[in-house]
Amino acid sequence: MAVLANDTVRSDITEVVPAERIEASLQQANLPVPVFPTIAWADVVPPGTGSTCNLPSVSADTVPAGTKTEGDEFAGVTLDTSEVTITGGYVGYSRFISYESIHDTAIDVVAVSTMTATRYIIDRLDTDGFVLNDSITEDETHAGIATTDEHILSAITKYNLLDAPAGQMVLVLNPKQIGDWALDISQSGGAYLGSDAESARVASLTTVGQGFKGVRHNCQVYMSNNLPVAAGDATGILCIAGMFSPLAMRSWAPLRVQQQDKPERQQVWLTYSVRYGVALANDNGVKIITDGA
Repeated sequence: MAVLANDTVRSDITEVVPAERIEASLQQANLPVPVFPTIAWADVVPPGTGSTCNLPSVSADTVPAGTKTEGDEFAGVTLDTSEVTITGGYVGYSRFISYESIHDTAIDVVAVSTMTATRYIIDRLDTDGFVLNDSITEDETHAGIATTDEHILSAITKYNLLDAPAGQMVLVLNPKQIGDWALDISQSGGAYLGSDAESARVASLTTVGQGFKGVRHNCQVYMSNNLPVAAGDATGILCIAGMFSPLAMRSWAPLRVQQQDKPERQQVWLTYSVRYGVALANDNGVKIITDGA
């Protein structure tokens, strides 16, 4: 059908037709769920105490062999201590935002910038923390091999042989390790799964999402995408959480957002920063190296 004469179409009124619609909902970047701050031995370093934090420890004593002869003195044994040092450093970045972009855009540019920067800095902390996994001495290594329940049980045995302090055990694996482990358990089936409650625990490992996944072998199981991966193998960790964990973090300054106007540029200068340090506080853990990609 031909267009009627004097029809009004968009080209006639372009001045009042928006060029596009921008949705109010802003999609965020995909980032892993932070796990390290949840399980680490974390503490705050107060002002006026320097840029490093020392974690002291007592070395093992040796009880002299045999028994003391009546009337003799006991042998003298020296008390020996050592320490691990954590050094604090600033992590962050700055961003210039023009007044024009703040005024003219349909979204709150400053708020979006701050939310994004916060998420990325926390992700950086999470990654820095789990790099410590590679420094653990005791290992359960099966390069290129899918994780099995036998591997986890072997890691638990090795941990028990360390005579490490008691505490809430955590097991952190990446998605591939978790998936292979759950598949191995389900394929074993039958009596190995035990009661309905135990079957439900195993099923919880395969649920969608990172972070806390459930409890297995009396360990709190976490999934993280920030574990170290090299040559296709991920390095998970089995250790205690919280105080005296091998994964230590100290904070000198909290996450801060600082804003400064730059009138000569008609811009706002935003700086996002946090001051922290991480270190392997002790060797009380087992790293689990299996197929992770």
